[in-house]
Amino acid sequence: MSQKFLTIVFFVLLATLGVLYFFYDKQLHQNDIKGYEAAITASDSEDFQDFLYENKGKFVKLIVTLAPEMIKEMLKGMDRDNRIIFTAIDGENRDQKIQYMIRLLDDGRRNFEFDEITGKLSGYFKTARRISPDGSPIVNLVPIPPNLLPKEIK
Repeated sequence: MSQKFLTIVFFVLLATLGVLYFFYDKQLHQNDIKGYEAAITASDSEDFQDFLYENKGKFVKLIVTLAPEMIKEMLKGMDRDNRIIFTAIDGENRDQKIQYMIRLLDDGRRNFEFDEITGKLSGYFKTARRISPDGSPIVNLVPIPPNLLPKEIK
């Protein structure tokens, strides 16, 4: 076998091991997950925002009841980037809005629950915080597929 072929095989093997280690290392455990349960409104989501900021990059369990105006935003469905968005007044800067974006898989699977009547949004998410081009805050909520949840919480 040629040296080039062996080098390619080596790097593919190394990449595969890296991916396997990443998922092994990131395996979710019940005590790794922080929970938040409350009702929020477009004018009062500061505690929710603070919780998500404190747990940036972590896994969280959310049971949040949205206000009617937020339910309407959720019912608009996905945008062209496979996100469902609801907004609220930013708790840190009351003159601007914060966007909460739920990222969906390309096939549109939700991996979370949303009751359109009560506005109850629940599920397990990974959080990320960023700033939009216009300077307003965004919190990405990435739903965790059930197969990645610990057995004791499925």
